[in-house]
Parts: sequence; structure tokens; C-alpha cells
Amino acid sequence: MDGLVELANKTFNLYRCSPLFSFDNDTRSSRNKPRSLALFLCSGLQLSIAGKTVQQSSRGEIKDVRFEHASIPEITFYDRHVKPLKLTIQLRFTKDKADTQHIFLLLPATVQSTHSPDFTYFPVMLAKAKNIVTTEVMEWLKKNYACHISPLPIPSPTFHSVIKTWVTTLFELAPLEDELVKAPSRNVQHSLEIEYVVHDLKELANITLKLKIPEVIKMCKRLKDPKDFIFALQDHILHITQINVGALAIGKLTTTNMGLDKEGRLKIFGHISRMDAVKIVCELIELASTK
Repeated sequence: MDGLVELANKTFNLYRCSPLFSFDNDTRSSRNKPRSLALFLCSGLQLSIAGKTVQQSSRGEIKDVRFEHASIPEITFYDRHVKPLKLTIQLRFTKDKADTQHIFLLLPATVQSTHSPDFTYFPVMLAKAKNIVTTEVMEWLKKNYACHISPLPIPSPTFHSVIKTWVTTLFELAPLEDELVKAPSRNVQHSLEIEYVVHDLKELANITLKLKIPEVIKMCKRLKDPKDFIFALQDHILHITQINVGALAIGKLTTTNMGLDKEGRLKIFGHISRMDAVKIVCELIELASTK
């Protein structure tokens, strides 16, 4: 299973995870692990397992719980004994007209924990699921593998790093079709948008900068190093408006390749090159691994 393809064109919520105890060396069989989670979901969400006796108080059915290994071959520096993991939960609440699918991707650390071989480290978990399902999955992981999981907020330095990486792509040859994560979507973003959060000002909640790609390239060509673009842009805004956006936190970023906000919501567009997608993934792994 291609891990980057699984990420493409979906909006995920990001979470930081501590090392999981006895996850890789779990004595339960691979069949029992999905069963354990299914039973936990049944208890927490008042569901029944499809094909079994339906409880009178049941709010729906669990159709499938599946763990699968994924692959991101471009990431060559993490422990090959720990592969990206995809968890898929298919269920239907009574109020739903159709089954719903809930996806969780756990990404390994670039370097596994050295504390003990009993720990397996997935610093980043990406969730595309209903909040109530995400909560139960996190509780199951905490209860069974003695880990801590919390939302992964995105600080401004990470936004700056992502922007620097993106700017360099504007001066590179366009990737070939087989170098893309997925085929291009019809709606391709052709601009850069940066939203800054304004605190303690009722009249203004945020400031959004929107630049077309030719404008970004024109500004970069005037710089000694295009990677300084974001700081040059902030200085330019200060000069013409007297507003120091550099002192504000970035709340949301949208480039031609991806969207990311400070709460940790991520969407990678399918037309991104595989190498650029890997750079974003590695940036998030590094952020989540930082204590």
C-alpha cells in the first residue's frame, strides 16, 4: 500500500503520539488486535458487530476493522522494521444512510526510541474520522499500549519551513506524471495564502495575504536566497502598512501543494510531487518528535 497515495486529497487531523509499549511485540495475533479494537468501539459507542446479535440499545454496526502496513519508500532513514500503519474502520450508525469509513495513519519516527526494544514509536497519527471515533481509537491505544496522544498544533516556524521548501519548487522543473503522488485534480490552487491570527482586537480577527505565483517568483528573484521569501514578505508588509505580521502567529497556510492550519489540519493535494510530499511528512514527524 502506497502511504503517500493514502494521504492525497484527504483532510486529516494531526496528533502527537508517545512510544507505544509492546505494540510491535503484541502477544495477541494480528486477527485479535482488530477484534480487541472492535469490542472497545462497541462498548464506547454502543455498537454491535455486523453479523452478530444486535443489542437492543445499539446505535449502529461495526462492519470492519483492519490494520495494514503502508510504504513510503522515499523516506529512507527510518527504522525499516517499523512501517507506516493504516487503520481502517468501517461502520454505520443507525442515523446514517450509508457506511462510513474512518482512516488513521501512524507514521514511524526517523529514529526509533532507544529506551527499550519494547517501545514502538509512531510520533504522528493522522486521522480522517468522526470525532467520537477518533476519541475511542485514542483511548484504546492509551489503555492497551501505555501511550499519550494529543493534538499536534503547528507553530509558525514549521509554517516558515514549509513555505521555504515550497518556494524552491517554483524554480524547479515540473515533475513528470509518474513523479506525482496522484493524477492532478481539476481544481488546482494557483496562489499562496497565509492567514495571520490577530489577538485582542475585536475589529480584526485575522489578516490574510494572498499572492499569485508570478508575484512570488518576482519577489524571490530580487532576493539573494529565495528561501528568505517569507521574511522579505513580512518586511514588505510592515513597510507599506506599518503592520508587523511577523510578530503574529500564522493560523493557516495554503500553497499550490497543500493546506495546513495551526490546529493541525492537513490536506496534501494529489498533484504534488512525491519528493515534496515526503518533505512535508518529514517536517511533521520532526515536529511531533520534538519534546
